[in-house]
Amino acid sequence: MGVLDDAECDMADVKLAAGDAVVMVSDGLSDMDVSDHMQDVLKGIRVGDSRRMVDDILGA
Repeated sequence: MGVLDDAECDMADVKLAAGDAVVMVSDGLSDMDVSDHMQDVLKGIRVGDSRRMVDDILGA
């Protein structure tokens, strides 16, 4: 993972259900999101068309 030997990542056990989506972002985005704005954005995203999901996330 990455270019650093001692890189760390967050891990969690999550049960996914039909219709759920997994969104992976770099630390460059998550480190900037100090107010949890992205979590609110993701709650409003409609799963289905992956291209539209990306456009909606980037637009936010």
